[in-house]
Amino acid sequence: MSLTDLARPFPQRFVKDNPSGYGSYVQHGHYKQRILYYVGPYDFELVEILRGTVSDKPDLGPVVVGVVMRLTVTIDGRTTKIEEVGDCELPSNWKTDGQRLKDAMSDALKRCCPHIGLGLSLYNQGDGEYFLFDALRQRDEEVS
Repeated sequence: MSLTDLARPFPQRFVKDNPSGYGSYVQHGHYKQRILYYVGPYDFELVEILRGTVSDKPDLGPVVVGVVMRLTVTIDGRTTKIEEVGDCELPSNWKTDGQRLKDAMSDALKRCCPHIGLGLSLYNQGDGEYFLFDALRQRDEEVS
């Protein structure tokens, strides 16, 4: 599939207000569905687990606070590798490092995706600020 397909904004019914107050988000599962639909199988590899202390619960000791993940996809015949850091936003909310790791991996996937156009519209939500999808669609029409 193409970059144009990936750059298509998520339908508004999937876009939710972020409870932390910053912007909007789309659930992890919708990202996975779209990657599988447009790209097919992909590699999502753990590069590094990041550990640290939690300021509001110092007795926890070093816990998972984030990860570095690598997403590998083939789009328009080109294989691309993207590495991003995923954050465990509130490490003290989780009882286990496994839960923290899961949270951070989900965040890492969502941070990798805008590099391939997927979810990029969520970062540019103001009126007229997101132009990539329309520009790619116009370019595709001119080429065909």
